[in-house]
Amino acid sequence: MSDRRLETSEKPEVVVLAHGRLYVRGWEKPVVELDCADNNCTLTMNGGIVRADGRSRMELRVPQLASLKVTGFGEVTIRDVLGVVEVEQSGGSLNLRNVGRVSVQSSSNDLTARSIAGDLVIHQVGRFLNARDIAGNLTAEFINGHANVKEVRGDVKFETGGNANVVLDVSTPKTVEVKSAGVITCRVRPGMNANVTISSYSPISVNVGDTQIALTEGDYSGVFGAGEGEFKLIAEGPVSLFETRVDPASREFHFDLNLGEDLAGLGGTIGEQISGQLEMISEELDARMSGLSDLVGMADIPAEKAEDIQRQTEEKIARAQEKIRRAQDRAARKIAEAQRRAEARAQRETRKDSKSYSRSFKINLSDLKKSARTKSDPVSDEERLMILNMVAENKITLEEAEALLSALEGN
Repeated sequence: MSDRRLETSEKPEVVVLAHGRLYVRGWEKPVVELDCADNNCTLTMNGGIVRADGRSRMELRVPQLASLKVTGFGEVTIRDVLGVVEVEQSGGSLNLRNVGRVSVQSSSNDLTARSIAGDLVIHQVGRFLNARDIAGNLTAEFINGHANVKEVRGDVKFETGGNANVVLDVSTPKTVEVKSAGVITCRVRPGMNANVTISSYSPISVNVGDTQIALTEGDYSGVFGAGEGEFKLIAEGPVSLFETRVDPASREFHFDLNLGEDLAGLGGTIGEQISGQLEMISEELDARMSGLSDLVGMADIPAEKAEDIQRQTEEKIARAQEKIRRAQDRAARKIAEAQRRAEARAQRETRKDSKSYSRSFKINLSDLKKSARTKSDPVSDEERLMILNMVAENKITLEEAEALLSALEGN
């Protein structure tokens, strides 16, 4: 049985082999629907198992309760699929949002995961991990770049070749083990209940509850609350463990480039990537500034001077966050405008060739680039500096920096 639209059960098993970019999204219909850039794809069902195979960019709709097994040689985005999601390979970045239990064998580039309903188990990430709002456990055997992990309700265990930025509630017993070749910055909510051990070849600072410790290097151990959880941080660089003393809503914010259904596989994927990168920058900035505030609090300086430094620090955080917000808004506008121009151009060309217009028209990257060659607001110095800093810190490649600058310029 072969078609581009198949009626299925509410919980089908869907196996996907994608040679190009893949975008999968769940919906409430017991239907699997497939579209691809050049019609070079197949959708089949045998014995209740649905198989989708494509040589070019694919957009796939599946029932929300479907289970997925995905092998992708390009970039992969999966949203609103609440069954078990297994990713054997993602040749580019892997973006997951609002999905069920997830296992990932390999992501060659960045991995962004948000709102995971179960465990998130990862074997290897080629660059950065940006994970937040995980209902179960988070396990990552190795992350080649930096890791930004926030609000995991279960146990946390990962190793990273870069820096680690972690925000957790450990008032209930859990096991946390983070190993980093760089810096570890860990914020915990009030009421920590754990036995803590920290090891580093660099300075260690702890500011949790009434405990304020500063070491030049070595090992630290302490018991907080009833000491029912296990909390272990191991790093080659500095380690900061401190308690978040402010309402998260007053200092933290979320990025979500909601570019709409019109952008589907193209803009949706770009939006996930940009929001993930900007959010990581914001989280690291917030953590580093908060850590500076804690060190100031422990230093032997007059209270009035400490308050002045604290005020200046928070003002800098607010200004930096506002710049990042503006960069996000500009990127969203440029991508949406470029998409609209490309669609209008394609409609004009289609009307020349045919009296009918297909509502299923899809755009490719070359169309987008050609249609975006119009005048646009110049990129600000702040935005250029932010992008250059991302390159200098190996957060993005030169090619990705050029692509982001082009998107901001409308090219």
